[in-house]
Amino acid sequence: MGEGSTSRVRHILSHSATMTESFRSAESVRLIKFEGDATKISPKARIQSFFGYKLPFDRHDWIVDRNGEPVHYVLDYYSAGPDKAFGVHIDVRPAVDTIENVIDRVKMSALKLKRKYNPQDQDQKSEPNHS
Repeated sequence: MGEGSTSRVRHILSHSATMTESFRSAESVRLIKFEGDATKISPKARIQSFFGYKLPFDRHDWIVDRNGEPVHYVLDYYSAGPDKAFGVHIDVRPAVDTIENVIDRVKMSALKLKRKYNPQDQDQKSEPNHS
């Protein structure tokens, strides 16, 4: 695998990190149900469209069992465009249908901001602590 391919794979994995982060504390995770409906537009996608962003071409709703608790996730699928390494961008987040999911969304947003503005912090976690 070439250097370009490796960086593209890392890019995809970093996008999936938001969902992975919410699963990290769970001992048991399994998909209970998923359904797709391209005509069902999420509130986030609808609001973004008012600001000129394109609507997703598909949407999935997943119900995931995390440690015996069902958690609802929304996945919006967007065309990434010809200049991107891969043709699809997937926006994954907990639905805002319970207070726990709202808290997860806030935590995920904070984690994204932390990774965006302090990327070296991610590397420090993987290195052993010598202090």
